[in-house]
Amino acid sequence: MTNESATADGGLAALCAQLKGKDAVRWQQSADALVRSGRYALAARLLERALQRHPGRVELEMRQGESWQLAGDGERALRVLEGLAQRHPADAAVAFSLAHVLREQGRYDAAARQVARCARQAPHDAIGVARCVQFAMQCQRDELAHALCEEAVTAGSADARLLALAGRTALVLGDFERARVRLLEAIARGVNHNESHVALLLSMAQRYGDAGHPDFALFERLLRDPALLPVARGATLLALGKARDEVGDRPGAVRALREGNALLRGARPWSQDDWTRAVERQLAAAACVADVAVDASFTPVFIVGMPRSGTTLIAERLGRDERVRNRDESAWLPQVHAMLEADPSPDRVAQAAHLYRTHLRQDDAPAQWHVDKNPLNFRHLGTAAALFPNLRVIWCRRNPRDTALSIWSHFFGNPDNGYARDFDDIATVSRDCERLMRHWMQAGVPVLPVDYEDVVAQPEAMLARVRGFIGLGDAEPAAADGGRRQAIVTASTWQARQPVYATAVERWRNYATHLPELLDAFPEVA
Repeated sequence: MTNESATADGGLAALCAQLKGKDAVRWQQSADALVRSGRYALAARLLERALQRHPGRVELEMRQGESWQLAGDGERALRVLEGLAQRHPADAAVAFSLAHVLREQGRYDAAARQVARCARQAPHDAIGVARCVQFAMQCQRDELAHALCEEAVTAGSADARLLALAGRTALVLGDFERARVRLLEAIARGVNHNESHVALLLSMAQRYGDAGHPDFALFERLLRDPALLPVARGATLLALGKARDEVGDRPGAVRALREGNALLRGARPWSQDDWTRAVERQLAAAACVADVAVDASFTPVFIVGMPRSGTTLIAERLGRDERVRNRDESAWLPQVHAMLEADPSPDRVAQAAHLYRTHLRQDDAPAQWHVDKNPLNFRHLGTAAALFPNLRVIWCRRNPRDTALSIWSHFFGNPDNGYARDFDDIATVSRDCERLMRHWMQAGVPVLPVDYEDVVAQPEAMLARVRGFIGLGDAEPAAADGGRRQAIVTASTWQARQPVYATAVERWRNYATHLPELLDAFPEVA
């Protein structure tokens, strides 16, 4: 019996005695207090007793299943919640409770199907459908999310938020024409730009070739709206900057980008001191030691480096192979790294490895290679190597000035990328990326450096080199994608779907006279 089980058994009788004769709300409140204090198994057992006294209370049974999941008994959690869902198939709260537990267990397909059933039961409930769509997107099931949006629109929904979601899902799936249609409809229906950043999404759906394009006037009109908050205004200015850059108006692009970045930096401060302390901790840490068994059926491939250095391009090409699952920018390595910083015990290491592997494998078609292309994972490669001795790391590199200009020109939702708004901050992170990668390589982490300039000059040769390094074999199989549509949710959603082009190489030279701060931040680049 575990310590928690003993505690649960010892305290259960006393709690039940205190609650004798109380209504269901009091029982639930007591169980909630136990959950807040981390006594999950005791909370689940208390809820079992509550249901004996108040049978048929759906909320109590939902909380019971969720408590078993928190206690680490996923099998019992599913037994409770799946039974509840069978008895209450139309209850959205029950479906979402089950979906959250399924996702916690790495069953992303099953979780997304649960919420899809809710959306299809009530296609006219725009708020409910939007919630289901967002959950499916969080499960990386963007194709299903897009289908739910389109089904609701076909059923007659004209909700602006839902139309914006339809546009966003079409965008990440590469259907740029439909994305523009839905995003413009959302704007016409009065979408909340502070929530949806529709202007930014609209700018990502195409490359501009004409300064007379109507989007220019649209962006200017939106910027005159006094209700636009700093983050949304900054995002819209970055959209305008992108458009002006693409029609060759570099002074206009710089004005928009400077103003937008200043707003975003003020709204989302980033601490260079905090960053530096975290990097120094990693550099001072002991060399990673592989003390876990290798799972030969699971090969994690980490694609790292500065954002905008070709990470999406490499991940998208690898993901076309049916033996590979591209999990995009997973947040799981930083999470397990934080777990092990707090408790590096052997049991915790095994738990962290299992957690990461579960959420990369998921429950779609099995594969051996799993790509995690979170660029900033370069911070945590010591942890990754300790958990997975058979890992492979692709280090994407690019001319630092080109990288910095591209980062500064793009909107990033993740607060970890707060440095992107200032060239000096970008330079700090760029130099520390180099330091950390050299450190991991010296520590024995298997790393393949890949330069963006080489990728665009000889894409097939470089891809063959990457494939050989991770163990896939040099040749990309014919019809490798198996008909799957890959979602690309980063700022590279347009570029990564175009034929490989070299026009972005040494792009910084076009801005040398307009952005002296770029040259000052990276003086070593010729």
